[in-house]
Amino acid sequence: MLSTRESGRPQPMQQPESAPQLPCDQPGCNCWFRNLSGLTKHNHPPQCFPNHAEVLGSLEEEDPVADRMPLLPEHTFDSYQAEDPLNLEHEAMRAEYVGLSSRLYHNYHTGLNGESINLHLLQLIYFITAQRYNAPPPPHAEKTPDDWTPYHNQLEFKLADFLFTHAKMPARRVDTLLDIWAASLIGLGGQPLSTNHTDLYCIIDSTRTGDVKWDNFTIQYTGEEQGGEPAPWMSNTYEVWYQDPCEVIHGILVSSEFTDSLDFVPYWEYNTSNDQRCWQDFMSGDWAWEQADRILSDDPTVAGATLVPIILGSDKINVLVATGQTNYYPLYLSIGNVCNTLHRVHQNAIVLIGFLAMPKTTRECASTQAFRKFKRQLFHSSLTQILYSLHHPMKEPETILFSDNYYWHVIYALTAYIADYKEQVLLLCIVCNWCLKCLGHCNNLDEDTLQHSHEHCDMIIEELEFCQLWDSYGIVGDIVPFTNNFPHADIHAMLSPDILHQLIKGRVKDHLVDWHFKQWTGDDSKGLMKVYIAAIEGHVPKDVFCYLVWQNVITEQTLTEIDDALRHFHLYRKHYHYLICQFGAPNGLCSSITESKHIKAVKHPYQYTNHFQVLGQILLINQRLDKLTAVHADFKSHGMLNRSYLSVLASYKEDSGEVVDDQMAIDAHVSLCTHARNVGALATELRVPDLPNLLRHSLQSQFCPNDSHNPEDIPYHECPVYEGRIHVYNSACSTFFAPSNLSGIHGMCHEYIRSCPMWRNAGPHFDCVFIVTDPQVEGMSGLDVAHVLCFFSFKYQGILYSCAVIHWFDHVGDGPDPATGMWVVRPGYLRCNI
Repeated sequence: MLSTRESGRPQPMQQPESAPQLPCDQPGCNCWFRNLSGLTKHNHPPQCFPNHAEVLGSLEEEDPVADRMPLLPEHTFDSYQAEDPLNLEHEAMRAEYVGLSSRLYHNYHTGLNGESINLHLLQLIYFITAQRYNAPPPPHAEKTPDDWTPYHNQLEFKLADFLFTHAKMPARRVDTLLDIWAASLIGLGGQPLSTNHTDLYCIIDSTRTGDVKWDNFTIQYTGEEQGGEPAPWMSNTYEVWYQDPCEVIHGILVSSEFTDSLDFVPYWEYNTSNDQRCWQDFMSGDWAWEQADRILSDDPTVAGATLVPIILGSDKINVLVATGQTNYYPLYLSIGNVCNTLHRVHQNAIVLIGFLAMPKTTRECASTQAFRKFKRQLFHSSLTQILYSLHHPMKEPETILFSDNYYWHVIYALTAYIADYKEQVLLLCIVCNWCLKCLGHCNNLDEDTLQHSHEHCDMIIEELEFCQLWDSYGIVGDIVPFTNNFPHADIHAMLSPDILHQLIKGRVKDHLVDWHFKQWTGDDSKGLMKVYIAAIEGHVPKDVFCYLVWQNVITEQTLTEIDDALRHFHLYRKHYHYLICQFGAPNGLCSSITESKHIKAVKHPYQYTNHFQVLGQILLINQRLDKLTAVHADFKSHGMLNRSYLSVLASYKEDSGEVVDDQMAIDAHVSLCTHARNVGALATELRVPDLPNLLRHSLQSQFCPNDSHNPEDIPYHECPVYEGRIHVYNSACSTFFAPSNLSGIHGMCHEYIRSCPMWRNAGPHFDCVFIVTDPQVEGMSGLDVAHVLCFFSFKYQGILYSCAVIHWFDHVGDGPDPATGMWVVRPGYLRCNI
């Protein structure tokens, strides 16, 4: 933890007993050491290894074939430190301020810190010297500004991207559009970009960037048949489709889309104002730190590698109910290095990597013990096979090119599994209605018992009979979890809280409101909570509100409040505190993330198939979308997707935040709406008689911005007067930073603010807005709420003024309501506050 209050340079505070106590005296160095030997080694490093150019140069002299070996990038060894990373006495604790105004600081793990990659690459080079083959990974090829491979030019790429990704145009309509376009070019002597949809799809399929092939395997029942005629499911073959998870992870790490949104080192986060621990993104949790310690204790030679936690998720989905059950079982993958905000805005950090098999049988066989066991083991065996390529790099690091053009050593670890309760029961191999995290009996889940662990389960499975395991421990003893086949993996430690089903659907939908439909969309739940929670405030116990866990950042004080709120919440009530400390804020591992991915990965592709042999078409659509997304990010990172002049000109007004409707557009869309032409008429229309005087005060503040006097205290006759023509608008566009599904993590969001006397012939529509009144304060403390009555503009002395007439709302109290966590406002205009 850091403090600059006295000395002006970072100093540790509130450290554990083994914390570093000796600072480095070199200017600008913030390293700390536990002992004098570590400090001495830091200040006087040993002899450096020869650089890679000298090594490869010696090869070139001895072997003329060596000049054909690819050289590493020049900056590969820029961050090389000569201190031996395998020596665990190297205890420099790296700590730095992060975030706006340095409100937070991080203490980073000193073991798996990604700093020894250059040493490993040197060892690879020495391996070349000795073995005469197998050169280091080739350097990242630079792209020229006009290299649109496999597309001929920017226009061809944008056409393919638009038609397939955005318009999602069916093949026949693509052909029609291309025919019309080709016909229009005949008279001009031009050539069409593509002749038909086949040409267009061939170009997309030839894209190398983001190309991860789909593969498959089949599974069949091989157990004994129990007398009589065998059940149909025993002779069926079950097909599983998947992508190599290693290649998928490589694609995430090399993508420029995530360059600034990845954490490579486990860390502890603290607030500088009160020194409280904070939990936000996954790498800030205790799991990442403790896993790094476990890996290093088993094999100290991996010190300096980068930990890549693997997050999985699966959930059955119904895409067609009315005309027959059409179900799919998608499997998703992400990595814990990705920030939570990227997960929540549904970016490409969540990747579809497989479709699991869903065995079906007759009604008579469906309830048999043999079929149930087969379904469970099929699930775990499929996961084992899909993740097989991860087994070796979970023990020995592999070298991967990252988006910063550096090669890093990474080591994988199975981390978390996003699933609802039914899926979690299947993963844990336990009986339904038993606790997922502890050994408490299903009839007494409130008792204090030990946590589940794979060591304990393995032990009692060896000692007890199947029936005793089922009745006394709720364990299905004849199933082997897939995690048993991977190092450092424990399925009992991988399950995280599920906000969507436990709090939103479970707490609000199932316990507070009795709805009579099965499927709930995200818009349904959000709309319900906005209205229903505020309506029942004061009529139900305060303990019912458990929205503390939905916060982006959770502090020690928040954990105390969560423990208090969970006293009346039985499911997982003993485990939320622990799981937040392990995995960070739960909204980064919520099943709403995978359910949202269903839409893009399964539901939308299904709609664009011909409904014959659908799965193959869904796989192909996803593969093409992945390629277009990857190559789009690649082109963008090289500055090749700058908007054309026409697009910039068309969006100028919208991006500048000015009003976007003109009088003609308003008349065309809202024919019943009439607007005033001067300030006096507008005051009458809005029933704000004081509007002319308010405008004079506003002009006074514009002309005298440095005047310390309140404009309202200046007499009207001393203020500027405007009685000319005004232009009234029905809407304005505000552009601001807000990560969302549409704008993405780095995008700017557009919101239209409407003030229409008649909206779609259904009545008036006047929006409320947030107005930043104190930019130095975060959250609602720096915002005020207003009700927009009108937008208008006018020119005065050659200057265009854009104005809005609003009604203010006043805050009730200095903070949010303690029961709902929501701020309360009341109309201030009732006191003539306009």
